[in-house]
Amino acid sequence: MKVNLSGYLLVKGDDYRFIVTEGQHSVACLAALGYDTIRCRFSSEPQYPKVVRWQDVKKWPQVANGVYSRNLALRIFERFFVGGVGKERMGLE
Repeated sequence: MKVNLSGYLLVKGDDYRFIVTEGQHSVACLAALGYDTIRCRFSSEPQYPKVVRWQDVKKWPQVANGVYSRNLALRIFERFFVGGVGKERMGLE
């Protein structure tokens, strides 16, 4: 089965999350069908970087242009790293 799944990485220290930007419904369906491995690619859309690093917060476009404060942007970023969805749960350690 060929499904287009793409996105980018959020990286904090030695932990990361792959953020799906295309194919969210496909990922949900494959997970419900019991797939434990899903092949994804980096987004080719220019507005999506391949990697967003926690320590580069001042360079994030919406922080740099003042839409989000540094503090708020980091709080949003941190929400992706709570709830036990890390490398350990994905079996990547």
